[in-house]
Amino acid sequence: MIALRADLDALPLMDTKDVSYRSTVDNAAHACGHDVHTTVLLGVGLALAQLAERDELPGRVRLLFQPAEECIPSGAPEVIAAGGLKDVAGIYALHCAPQLPTGLVGVRSGPFTAAADTVEVRLTGRGGHTARPHLTADLVHALGRVIVDVPSLLDRRVDPRAGVSMVWGRVHAGEAYNAIPGEGSVKGTVRVLNRDAWREAPS
Repeated sequence: MIALRADLDALPLMDTKDVSYRSTVDNAAHACGHDVHTTVLLGVGLALAQLAERDELPGRVRLLFQPAEECIPSGAPEVIAAGGLKDVAGIYALHCAPQLPTGLVGVRSGPFTAAADTVEVRLTGRGGHTARPHLTADLVHALGRVIVDVPSLLDRRVDPRAGVSMVWGRVHAGEAYNAIPGEGSVKGTVRVLNRDAWREAPS
C-alpha cells in the first residue's frame, strides 16, 4: 500500500488574483498552493483509477487529503487516528515550488520541509502620550526590539547548520498614532530542519 498525501486549508487573506479559480469566500484564500495540491492529487487519483480498470496498477494506493495544514497542530494527527496510515508501506507528497517553471518537477533527498511551531510574544506596560515616552514603557519600541533581536539571538544560540528560521507574520499594538499603547503582541513561526535543534529551540 502506497499513500499519496495532499493538504487542504486556506489562509485568512483576500484572494486578489484576477483568475477564474480565485476564492469566492471573503478573507479566505489558498495562498500556499493547497488548491493546487488537492487538484493534483484528484487528477492522480483519476489516472490511477484508469490504470486499475485496465489491471495495470501493480498494487494499492490510498489518497490522503489532510485538513488544517495551516493550523498547529495540523490535521495530520486526525488522519493518522482515523487509520489513514494503516498498512501503508510508504507515503509521498508534493508541494508547489513557485521558483520552478511550470511542468518541471524537483526532487531532493533529506529534509525538505521543516518542523514548525507558532511563537507569540505579548507585552504589557504603562502606556501614555508619545510626547512623554519617558513616562511610559514605550511598548512599541520594545516590540520592535523583540522583532529584530529574538530571531538574531536564536541564530547565535543554535548551530547554524540546523536550519532554524524564525519569521514574524503579525504585529499589533495600539490604534492611535500619537499614543503609546499598554499592550501589544507579535506572532510568527519558528521552523527547524534538525531534530536535535528542534528539541533545543524552546529553551
